[in-house]
Amino acid sequence: MGSQRPASMEQGDELVNEDSQPPLALPGALAPSDRLVAVLVRRLTELRLANGELRQALAGLDRRYGGTADCFEFAPVACCGLDSVGNVIDVNVAGSVLFGCSRSTIVGRPLDSLVIEADRRVVGEHLRLCMSGRLRAATDARVLGHDGIERAVQIVSAPLPYASGGELAVVTCILDIVPRCGSK
Repeated sequence: MGSQRPASMEQGDELVNEDSQPPLALPGALAPSDRLVAVLVRRLTELRLANGELRQALAGLDRRYGGTADCFEFAPVACCGLDSVGNVIDVNVAGSVLFGCSRSTIVGRPLDSLVIEADRRVVGEHLRLCMSGRLRAATDARVLGHDGIERAVQIVSAPLPYASGGELAVVTCILDIVPRCGSK
């Protein structure tokens, strides 16, 4: 008779018995010390908690982007989520590459700080128009790319209705107007 896993068990839980003993002892092998078992059980508990946190974060992304988290994350164009004052609260992989810095460097910054200084006022107006009038807005600007080269981009933003402080209020796509083909 094969052993069946209860429905409440996660994949991988079958590796540890209820009493935290190894599922099978090899002949001639030394039994693990109680201290080693305690360390392994503590580590397993930590991993289960971390796994739960990751699952919650993924569920949050799915809620935020209506079940399309992968579409946002791996879109072929730079995409940002902005809060109601224009700060970046999320950026996808292409956005991180376009700006040439890590997500942690981008998140929390105002979108207008990511364009060259001469275009910041225009991008600020773009965001004010989008947020105050609840209108879709498109603006041409320039960014300093990951390779140190100035790039012409089009910033297209659309507001999300009913957003409140700290929540996703605007979705912005940043299109490289003259994309590079091939290598340098």
